Amino acid sequence: MISNELSASEIYKRWSKAIVTIRTNDGTGTGFFDQKGNLITACHVIIDSTSMYGRFNSGKTISIEGIKQLDISRDLAILDTAYNAMKGPLLGDFAALSPGDKVIVIGSPKGLELTVTEGIISAKRNIGNVQNIQISASISPGSSGSPVFNTKGEVIGVVSWNIEGGQQLNFAISSLEVKSLIKSLAEKPNTKLSLRPSSNPSSEASASRAGRPQEPQAAPTTMTVRPGKVVFDSVAIRTARATTSATLSTATRGQTLAILSEIDDLYGVLMVNNTIGWVDKNAVQLLDYNTEVTLETPKEQPPAASSELVEGSGLSEKQRQILREALSYMGVPYRWGGNDRKGIDDSAYVKNVFATIGVSLRRHSGDQTNVGKKITDTGELVAGERLYFAMKGGSTITHAGIYIGYGFFIHASSNHKCVDVDPLFKSYVNKLVAIRRDL
Repeated sequence: MISNELSASEIYKRWSKAIVTIRTNDGTGTGFFDQKGNLITACHVIIDSTSMYGRFNSGKTISIEGIKQLDISRDLAILDTAYNAMKGPLLGDFAALSPGDKVIVIGSPKGLELTVTEGIISAKRNIGNVQNIQISASISPGSSGSPVFNTKGEVIGVVSWNIEGGQQLNFAISSLEVKSLIKSLAEKPNTKLSLRPSSNPSSEASASRAGRPQEPQAAPTTMTVRPGKVVFDSVAIRTARATTSATLSTATRGQTLAILSEIDDLYGVLMVNNTIGWVDKNAVQLLDYNTEVTLETPKEQPPAASSELVEGSGLSEKQRQILREALSYMGVPYRWGGNDRKGIDDSAYVKNVFATIGVSLRRHSGDQTNVGKKITDTGELVAGERLYFAMKGGSTITHAGIYIGYGFFIHASSNHKCVDVDPLFKSYVNKLVAIRRDL
């Protein structure tokens, strides 16, 4: 009986010419051309880069002008290159895959071009509404974006991430997700992003992206997005693509959203905490240009707050009560639109803390300044006072926190991703526009 399976050697001979090493100004990864000539890689290989090029094993280099389509949540990108002479492998059927199936990965781990590794599919996993393939084939930094082949020579996944400290706990984004991204590009062929710094895809603390160095990276400052106007009276922006996922925020008619990606019937929206929300694309009309938005730069991590603050001398019982409640939220995850200890944003955090002393505040930080005694001199600050910041300049309040004394304040921080403490007078004080006292 003649087998239809291809060996790793046969797959290499057939498709190695469609694989490139992607070299950027801050790292190395892998990319490949599919059967339609799309140059595909993992989003995190290129998302922080301002310049890049591709290199074939033959030594030939190709220029990469920008990004045709990307999805940070799925860690996929289709790159814009003038090189159109390459047609690569077909994308395989994710539904036909089973644990135990043999896989072959060809990529550039540590920049070693066209390295071939073999393994099996360990599992098919839905992680954050993204279909992943867990594989045992070895990968290393530089492997990200590598095609994962089945024994038919079809690409069934794109190498994305691994779990540090585990044995062969490696993951690829499935061909199902790749096909969806290509489909969205076909529907909007003129949507292209220039090469600009952007935010890293989020991941659990135990996981790392296979193609990125593990050292701390410089914080991004800007991102290029496509503006879109809301055309419905109101529409929910959700935490994930599922219609049952939690609502992050509600957008209203005429509001402008920053669109990052288009997946099926949804747009990915850049949120103020640099995460992605999802909105029904029928509710948004895209404008015919791209624009650049400024991201907040993470600040230095301050010393942790101590319970000694609560017991400090000279504090009133009301101050102690405020500090005790405020500090009890330490480490609670930051979530835009969140209202409880499962996830909370800055204005809800302040609102909840002050409710414990009988102070009723509105949900939005800008409205909260209508309550309490106005303090105009930071030299008069005492522990337990509310602080309001215009983080984007001007006088429009966009952030809130609580002063805890000794030059520090506590807040639900999108930079730290949780409720945490920061030094007020190091950098935040320049954005401080209002102080309110309820003591």
